[in-house]
Amino acid sequence: MRPNLLLVAGAAFLAHWTLAFVSSLAEAIWQIQTPAHVQGRVFAIKQAATQSGTLCAYLLAGLLADRFLEPLLLPGSALSSSLGAWFGVGPGRGIAVLFFGIGMVKAAAVLGIYSSAGARQLD
Repeated sequence: MRPNLLLVAGAAFLAHWTLAFVSSLAEAIWQIQTPAHVQGRVFAIKQAATQSGTLCAYLLAGLLADRFLEPLLLPGSALSSSLGAWFGVGPGRGIAVLFFGIGMVKAAAVLGIYSSAGARQLD
């Protein structure tokens, strides 16, 4: 929430460290549930969908941060007194809000999936 290199590096490390666990569990489930004779086709479609979603997210994130969030967090702007109190105001604060929002969406997804009995019993 503040421009601190150690804080950003630590948060990025934790986010990417957990990704290894999530990815390996997801791949194991896909491999177990997909018959061997169609795994190549299924994994190709899954990978194409994942990569296209990632590409769209990268393209839209920059526009969202620079054109929408950044102007709202400049001194004297609409969100400078509300979100600006948490994230600061000025250059670079739009991307900070975006990263925080992405983290909150990920946390909500994890809690939602964990609260689902069916998802917990998925094998």
